[in-house]
Amino acid sequence: MDPIRESQLVETRRHFFGRSAAGIGTAALASLLNPELFAAKGAPHRSNEVISGMPNLPHFAAKAKRVIYLFMSGAPSQLDMWDYKPKMQEWYDKDLPDSVRNGQRITTMSSGQKRFPIAPSIFKFKQHGGHGAWVSELLPHTAGIVDELSVIKTINTEAINHDPAITYIQMGSQIPGRPSTGAWLSYGLGSMNQNLPAFVVLHSTVNGSFGGQALYARLWGAGFLSTRHQGGIVDHPCAALIRDLKQRGMLDDTLVIWGGEFGRTIYCQGSLCKTNYGRDHHPRCYTKWMAGGGIKPGVVYGETDDFSYNVTRDPVHIHDLNATILHCLGIDHDRLTFRHQGRDFRLTDVHGKLVKGILA
Repeated sequence: MDPIRESQLVETRRHFFGRSAAGIGTAALASLLNPELFAAKGAPHRSNEVISGMPNLPHFAAKAKRVIYLFMSGAPSQLDMWDYKPKMQEWYDKDLPDSVRNGQRITTMSSGQKRFPIAPSIFKFKQHGGHGAWVSELLPHTAGIVDELSVIKTINTEAINHDPAITYIQMGSQIPGRPSTGAWLSYGLGSMNQNLPAFVVLHSTVNGSFGGQALYARLWGAGFLSTRHQGGIVDHPCAALIRDLKQRGMLDDTLVIWGGEFGRTIYCQGSLCKTNYGRDHHPRCYTKWMAGGGIKPGVVYGETDDFSYNVTRDPVHIHDLNATILHCLGIDHDRLTFRHQGRDFRLTDVHGKLVKGILA
């Protein structure tokens, strides 16, 4: 017996895994380069097929092929960005009239206040674009692309605190546990790619045990450098995204959505002074904008009262907003359902109507 030959024939565990790894790697690479290489004989070509979508979807031709949702967690103030209320300059430090609030619910942060002093915006507004949309000096870059946007000033919700408000707008319910908008779209439309997720979420969190959204200025501040070096957080990158999409011919079939979970009150939370004041949460009316696939450009939709407290024309509930988003993707929101625990669930629950005034 030749001991060298015997050693070659007796395969050790290490030899086995070494050979297997090399072989499996080669097979994996080949399958990625040519997915049909190992397909069963006669299997259909799937490179352009939708995977795992519901039958008969989309319900009609979609205007948008993709969605970018710029969710501004923390509630940007519509009064200081979009909803210009010049008459409020005369109301500085006067109490909000009872007839405006009309017994509406307020947060626990300000419910103990003896008065609700009005705090006019300290920022300057100008009209921009062909349709003369009022935009604050806080958004100089967004003002430059306002003709591409449909600005909705009358979004409203029942939720009054951050967590349930974010849950509500993303899931159609203030109670956690339902599918998010992205999950509904994945379930309904499926994907054209077997190797990538149907949607991706990019978010920031705080180190340590607290896993909430990072709302702290230190994370985008300039520290001891001049403030001109700090982050545009909202304005510059969002405007750049719209410009980049349009430059590349992708805006027509990309739906972009910007906005938070609710707005901010005209009255001050706590003490009021000329240069420094804080606004409370306000769910009754706030501003979002949409652009791109299926959305009419150069539109300002809806009106609010002089206090930016109540909707006076064309209200848009978050169920209406979600119904309109689904419509741009070729989905009838009434027909995107999933039966669970004996009832049919929808992203828009039993509500929602299209916001036709912003549809292209």
